[in-house]
Amino acid sequence: MEKLKKVLFGDIEIFIASILFSIMLAVILVQVLLRVLGSGLTWAEEISRYLMIWGCCLGISAGVKHRVHVGIDAIVDHVPFKISFGIRILMDILGCVVFLFVFVMGCLFTGTAIKSGQLMPALRQPIWLVYLAFPVGFGLSALRQIQIIIQAFKNPKGRCGLENEVADSSEEVQG
Repeated sequence: MEKLKKVLFGDIEIFIASILFSIMLAVILVQVLLRVLGSGLTWAEEISRYLMIWGCCLGISAGVKHRVHVGIDAIVDHVPFKISFGIRILMDILGCVVFLFVFVMGCLFTGTAIKSGQLMPALRQPIWLVYLAFPVGFGLSALRQIQIIIQAFKNPKGRCGLENEVADSSEEVQG
């Protein structure tokens, strides 16, 4: 049960994004096959685009968790620890500010879309379901960034990234 909890809450973004990308791939494959046969789905391109948006927004959060986004490691790795720690914390705080800004703007855009009542052209569903990907994805990214900052202060000389919490806890269980 504990392992399921860690997988579900630890990598929930990757799990959901993987499902969304798998559905997108299946829809595109079916669409290509149907076009070869002379017909097609009127909604395939639209749903694929929206699944891609959701998957990418969730993927950003997973990237934050695993610290795989663009960084300045070439500089940080070659300076004394106190300086590199300060630079990493500053970059994490700036990243969090950017994520929170996009989160707030996504909430505003989603609210505007809800009020407008606009529908997706082919699917005839509310367009705010797509806009909601931005506050969800970037809100999760901000939370992950805050988790990383807290972890850095708890263990300043430890490894970076939240994935190490799982590795560290499994080492404790084995040791």
